[in-house]
Order: sequence, then C-alpha cells, then structure tokens
Amino acid sequence: MGLMQGCSTVKSPAPEPVPTPRVIPARPAAPEISKSTLVKVGLLLPLSGEQAALGKAMLQSAQLSLMSSTADALELLVEDTKGTKEGGREAAQRAVAGGARLILGPVFSDAVIGAGEVARAAQVPLVSFSNNQAVAKPGVYIVGFDPGAQLERVLRFAAKKGLTRVATYVPKDANADLADRIVKALVQERVITSTGVVTYEPQNPGLVTRKPGVGTQAVLIPEGGQNLVRIVEALLYHDTSFDQYKLLGSGQWDGPAAKARHEIRGGWFAAPVPSARVDFEARFKNTFGYVPPRLSTLSYDAVSLARALVLRFKAQAFTAQHLETPQGFLGIDGPVRLRANGVSERAMAVLEVGPSGFEVIDPAPRLFEKE
Repeated sequence: MGLMQGCSTVKSPAPEPVPTPRVIPARPAAPEISKSTLVKVGLLLPLSGEQAALGKAMLQSAQLSLMSSTADALELLVEDTKGTKEGGREAAQRAVAGGARLILGPVFSDAVIGAGEVARAAQVPLVSFSNNQAVAKPGVYIVGFDPGAQLERVLRFAAKKGLTRVATYVPKDANADLADRIVKALVQERVITSTGVVTYEPQNPGLVTRKPGVGTQAVLIPEGGQNLVRIVEALLYHDTSFDQYKLLGSGQWDGPAAKARHEIRGGWFAAPVPSARVDFEARFKNTFGYVPPRLSTLSYDAVSLARALVLRFKAQAFTAQHLETPQGFLGIDGPVRLRANGVSERAMAVLEVGPSGFEVIDPAPRLFEKE
C-alpha cells in the first residue's frame, strides 16, 4: 500500500498564522470509524523556540497533505513541543487527552523521549521524525533519514562494482562514531577493506592534509555543504592522485554543494530519489511562498500514511500489524518500513553526481518484499 494524500481539519496553536485547509468542526469520538467520523491524530512540532521556523514549515507541509484531497479522514491536533523533553511530554499529554489515536512527531530526540513515555503509557503509537535509533522503542517509531543506512548502502554498492578498498574522512563528532561503526561492520563481513579513517575538526575541514592510504580505490566523505567542498579542495592540494579515487557520500550530498566542484562529478551517494521531492517543493512554494527545509517531507508523508491507514482499516488503522506491514509504505522519500523495535528501514537509491544534476544509477524498489 502506498501513501495517499488528503484529510480534513487542523487545530493549531502555532504562534504565527499560516494558511490552513477547510476547517470542519470536531466530531465526537465514536467506537467505530466511518466515513463521516474524523480520526484524531496528534502532530507534535517545535512551534516556538530556536527551531520554530522548522516546526512551522513541517506544519505547513502537513497541511499541504491535507489540502491534496477533499476526502475526510483525519483531524490533526497540533501541539508545540518547544523542542524539549518536557515540552514533548506536555504536548503528548495534550494530544492524548484530546483523543489522539496516533501521534506524529516530535522532531528532536529529547522531545521524542518525553512524548514517547506518555504515548507508551497511553498505548497510543507514536511515529517520530527523529533519525536517532537510540530513542526507538516498540510503539515509538523513528522515520528520520538514517545516515548509517545511507553509508552502508553506498559502500555495499561500491563493493559490488569492485571498489572495496576505502578511505574515510569524517568530522570529530557523532558522524565519526557512526562512520567508524559502519565501516568496521562491513570490514568484518569482508565486504570492504579500510585503508584508513581520517578525522578533522568540523570547523576546519580545509586543514586536512593526510592522503588516502596506499591502494585506496574509493574515498568516503559523509559531509555536505561547504565542508564537503573544502575537504575536496584540501585533498586535491595535498594529493596529486586524488582524481583517481571514486568519491562516496551520504544523503548530505543532496544539495548544490556537491555540484560545486567538477572533481566531485562521478561521485556516488545514497539517498531518496529527489524527483518526487522536487514536485513537492514546487507545490509547497506555490502555496506558502518559499522552498521548505529538507525535513518537511517527513510530516507530509506521515500525514498521508495516517490517512491511508484510516481509509483502509478504519477502527483498526493504527495497530502494530498495520503500522508494521512488511511491504512498508511509499511516500515522497521512497519506501519506508516500520519495525517492531521502533527502528525504520528506508529503501534508498544510489545517485551519481552528473554535470547537470543527480542521476539514479541504482534505483530503490517501490516497496519492500514480503518477509
């Protein structure tokens, strides 16, 4: 079953007015869901504080999903988490008290922890927008973009193409631990051989001087933006053989910086196919007047998923059996499957940096195969 768009009403405490879809008065909860009964779903976002702009964009993205269909199904109960653990707990309490049968969000790990405690106690499933697997639990799902899965995908693809000797360049932060774990696991499986891991200060990527180890075939740089450009420039300066390596990256490459240097062309990275997101961003900009941040697709897809489940399964829409369907769900960011432990899987494509954009060289399946 793929994700489908649509719904009906929004109750929002957002501090700034935003365009909203047609509002239908809330209807009393009923033991059975019919076409004339709206199912309440909590939407927990950081609508105040430092990340208020992100929260507003994700709210508008959810509203765009509602506007995409005239079919009635959901009533969104929008609550502000303030981006904090306590804010997440209080927002979840309000959503549960309001009759939410499913909670979408929060975004940040601390808020997910707070909201998850409330949701689990109330036996209300929660689908968060975090990518931190540490906060996943049975009934508390995470659907953010997992950078570890992106690295594993591109490294396995490179190995199939005969590029097994890999050097890794990562900043001295959580990315270093993640990359180290993924590389070590694939080395242990004998998928690749590591020719060295180089770490650098995130504030000074241009100071990298160490060359890739002898015999290196591919260089993994899970960085994006200007840091990616500065690392490539530094390696070009210190290694005259740099153009002989295949460059590998993560979803952070999915932006203009990866196209900034012609030396990055031909590089590979794993990410959702961007074509569907381009259409979404165009619709969003046409509606709200600006290009949304990358995470906005998560709330769009989550609302679409909730609606699709309600239309198909009605009163049983949000059971673990249906949320954890083995085939997964298809959204703007491709197939995603929720697992019993709360961790999600995404089927990603491998893209190549070309002269005019990103080209899919190994597509993701439309849905997962049955287990």
